[in-house]
Amino acid sequence: PTGEEVVVKVQRPGIGETIATDLDILRDIARLAEGQLPELELYDIPSLVEEFAHTLQGELDFRREGHNADRFRRNFAGSPTLHIPRVYWELTTQRVLTMERIRGIKIDDLEALEAAGLDRHRLALHATEIVMQEVFRDGFFHADPHPGNLFAMPGEVIGAMDLGMVGRLSRTLRSHMVPLFTAVVRQDSEGLVESLLRLSIVGRDVDLEGLRRDLERLLHKYAGRPLKEVRAHQVLEDAVPIAFRRRLRLPNDLWLLSRMLGMLEGLGL
Repeated sequence: PTGEEVVVKVQRPGIGETIATDLDILRDIARLAEGQLPELELYDIPSLVEEFAHTLQGELDFRREGHNADRFRRNFAGSPTLHIPRVYWELTTQRVLTMERIRGIKIDDLEALEAAGLDRHRLALHATEIVMQEVFRDGFFHADPHPGNLFAMPGEVIGAMDLGMVGRLSRTLRSHMVPLFTAVVRQDSEGLVESLLRLSIVGRDVDLEGLRRDLERLLHKYAGRPLKEVRAHQVLEDAVPIAFRRRLRLPNDLWLLSRMLGMLEGLGL
């Protein structure tokens, strides 16, 4: 009514029932898998399904997405790197979300970015600053940062939308992640084992010396490589067999984070 351009997001009819059915099927598969494969008990697959279900069901309430947007706006108030659309609460319900319309260039449209004179290096730096703040300072991050949800705006500002899927990291988990990453950078296998112990990923019956040897071999494989030659998905493929063999358990809070980092690696490239 006051003339601002908005985008109205309307929930597809019947989608809630469809998702509920899909989740019931997934729960059945998880229970069957755990019953047939005892080694999966360590990973508590049904619990992972419930984490996924909670995240997905949360996306069905557009008011939650609106509150997520408001929280990101508060966290990045005054930031020159990130723009989150304003929510029009008087025109928002559980199934209808009304937000400020933002205009920009799809962040992976390289030709359009060049034509507009936008500096891709600055965009990459801004994206890195945003993720560092979300993960290490706020413990609240956008868990679905695919190129369709991110726009490059004038001044290399990044506009973000579709904020229904978010991840949360406790202060304790964040404090343990810093020495973990530091140990990886320093190629410190002993420090890496200690960090994993603090994260409660390692059970009491784990062969710590065997774990240290495995991690040492993994670190050695990537030692000295420039970062541009290291691919997160490849590191994960190398690490998963170690996790299974040494019976490590990843905290559920880290699954969304690893997913988000994998998506951002593709975007960065």
